[in-house]
Amino acid sequence: MSPRYLKDLASAIQSGELITVLGPRVFEGVCDHNNTPLPADSDAMILALNNTRAMPPRLMLEYPRAAMQIEQRRGRKVLESLFEQIYAAGFEPPAIEQAIADLSPPVVVDLNRDDGMQRLLSGVDHTLLVGTARIAGDAPRYRLYDFTAGNYRPIEEFETLRKPLLIKPMGALTPERSLILSDADFVDWLTEAVAGFVLPPIVKEGRTDRRWLFIGCRFERDTERMVARELAGGAIKGGYWLCEKTPTRAEERFIAQQGLEIIPVSLAQFLERGDG
Repeated sequence: MSPRYLKDLASAIQSGELITVLGPRVFEGVCDHNNTPLPADSDAMILALNNTRAMPPRLMLEYPRAAMQIEQRRGRKVLESLFEQIYAAGFEPPAIEQAIADLSPPVVVDLNRDDGMQRLLSGVDHTLLVGTARIAGDAPRYRLYDFTAGNYRPIEEFETLRKPLLIKPMGALTPERSLILSDADFVDWLTEAVAGFVLPPIVKEGRTDRRWLFIGCRFERDTERMVARELAGGAIKGGYWLCEKTPTRAEERFIAQQGLEIIPVSLAQFLERGDG
């Protein structure tokens, strides 16, 4: 029987057999403490970065394009500050993030750049991997932090994973601001991902024979599909995609190629107990 509820997949998530990937649509219906909706898709992100104003159609196609335009015209620091302001009023993490955190999975991938999952894990010692881009030299495209007794400290590499691992490949605001937002950021990150430099060796090895659960994600654009593939090691080896809406033709081709099964329910339905 195909899974319909989170409870159907809980044991696989807890064991690490199934790796959860959280995308921007986990924020659908979520507002900050000023009752402002948090961006849950590309269009909403562009409006949030541009003071609620739409940008020219060619820039509205994908937020990295819009972010690149802002960076070129106003500077990198302004772009990063505009992004940071989106979450400045504070917010409660989405219910789906709380539910995943409650399962204590050994690995979670969070494609968002806010600190919600980090706050949910603040009572648990863990390792944080934050993606970086456009770094000179041969430095890896990630930073590692050990979270122990309520504090983050930078670490170099690790030989064993004795703690839960939170992977934020598109960056984070804390403990240090590192954001992959613009076209140039994504080009660099994806280039390095193909070369194998966005994850430590032990994490890459740990992906072998794992399945994936994509929540709050869409695969309409090349960038979204490429990020998903590279996180999984160049090809997704099966799993599930939570998608209530009708997939596009491009998405249908992609999930068929990657062996993903659609779970056609909303986030709220997915979190139901399904007892009856």
